[in-house]
Amino acid sequence: MPRLPWPSTPRGLVLTLATRAHPANDRSRGPVPAGTSLRGIELGGRTLGIIGVGRIGTHLARIADGIGMQVIGSDVDPDACTVAGAAGLEMTPTDELLERSDVVAVCASTDRAHSTIVDARRVGLLREGAFLVNVGRPVLVDTGAVVAALRSRRLRGYGVDEVVLDPGDHADLLMEGRALQTGHSAWWRDEALERGATQFGQAILDCLREVAEERAA
Repeated sequence: MPRLPWPSTPRGLVLTLATRAHPANDRSRGPVPAGTSLRGIELGGRTLGIIGVGRIGTHLARIADGIGMQVIGSDVDPDACTVAGAAGLEMTPTDELLERSDVVAVCASTDRAHSTIVDARRVGLLREGAFLVNVGRPVLVDTGAVVAALRSRRLRGYGVDEVVLDPGDHADLLMEGRALQTGHSAWWRDEALERGATQFGQAILDCLREVAEERAA
């Protein structure tokens, strides 16, 4: 049974950071100062680097290509690189990807042996003014290094599908809209819940069928 991709989350984080829709909404409601800048960027013509070119990463690549972005990818899995390359995605080493990309999306799975992919050294490789989006687990990115890069203005924005920043300690970044947290809500969609329920139900039926076949044998 195919697993469900979550294309809305990486796309949503990238577009929201680029357009600064989140501080625009907050400013209109009053929580942030009226002088907060809403100046964003256009994504067309810019380079998106995708770390992890599995089902989520390749789906994001198709969307980015559709809005005129140049897309490059990296992955530690040779098979994933082969499949993505055959589909026309330019594959490159991760360090080179970080140096070339205006926007970096971490779509990789968590590897216990090598959990942090974008560590402090790699945060230092990011282009000045780049955006970083993490749709995987928080551990994939060194949050402390990202906070430092945001405060020094080297990194323009960080989006993560979790809550990793403290409302007190990181109030400046949250208030300015330089950090966007979606609280692990990637899967909380009508369609995702419906398909998930179908998948769980099918898995139970498959399990019962296997048990019945074993007993019949």
